[in-house]
Amino acid sequence: MLQTILVPLDGSPLAETALEPAILLAKRFNAELLLVHTLYPDEPTKDMADPQSYLEAVAKHLRSEGVTARLSLLPTEPAEGIADEAEVSQVDLILMATHGRKGLDALLHPSVTWQVLRQGNAPILAFKCDSQDDPATSVKCLPRFMTDPQAPILVPLDGSRQSESVVPLAQTLAQAFGNALVLVSAQEQPLSIYPAGAAWGPVGMGGDSLLVAQATELAEKEAKSYLESKRSKLTGAGTRVLIEVGPGPAATLIEDVARQHHAGLIVMASHGRGWLGRLVLGSVAQKVLRDVEMPVLLVRRLPPSDAEHAPDRPAVADQQNPN
Repeated sequence: MLQTILVPLDGSPLAETALEPAILLAKRFNAELLLVHTLYPDEPTKDMADPQSYLEAVAKHLRSEGVTARLSLLPTEPAEGIADEAEVSQVDLILMATHGRKGLDALLHPSVTWQVLRQGNAPILAFKCDSQDDPATSVKCLPRFMTDPQAPILVPLDGSRQSESVVPLAQTLAQAFGNALVLVSAQEQPLSIYPAGAAWGPVGMGGDSLLVAQATELAEKEAKSYLESKRSKLTGAGTRVLIEVGPGPAATLIEDVARQHHAGLIVMASHGRGWLGRLVLGSVAQKVLRDVEMPVLLVRRLPPSDAEHAPDRPAVADQQNPN
């Protein structure tokens, strides 16, 4: 259940894009909206002559819509302030618009959304704004999963307890708006290993091709069995569930399945890696956030020491985690 939803605002139309879906969520769950503005001391206030008055005006509008709202004005850096306020107020969800940065710029200059994910633990529902090139234009929109029950919510799973930690939140949203869930698992293709003294070769060549095919088939069966067990539990609770299994890389499969099913939302776990970790290892969640047009709800994975690791299926093939 969502009780407190944090909405960061800086006076720009881009940030205000999150207000309309925030209002609908607040009404659906009888939740409180927490409006947050962060500002360094002596930093220019952009379009706001008075940030306090701006937040009060927004809160007044929300109350006229029947939504409970309070505000917080913090003299600090945006990502740090949002993450700290989310922890202090124990918010259940953060809603914010995001820029669609591309390539190396997205790695070396992470958006505030990604910085908040690294510094905090609250789930983040990120909306991509189509009018980011025109900051004077405000976009009024609702994600399709909130308005169209036929737009499913996609949930990538890799067999770990961490990836499964997002399921209750995805199920809550699906039940609130009447959507189905699509559980998806990406299977990495096993490498073909040649006998001692022989050279490595591409998958499917040499005497190992039959073993590779058998390992791939077994991995797919294991993945389907795993997702079927999750579907059985969810359908027993009244949630419509579809499953999809396909070859990796994970980010590509997630994007393909999301487009195929015309998904209205992707809910996935994510490591809050710094820029170097993303540059060297890559991040499935960041790639999905950057490349897909639909909203993405990111739930930060806890370190291994803070989370259980007891996958429901054996590791018959190397799995690429949706991280």
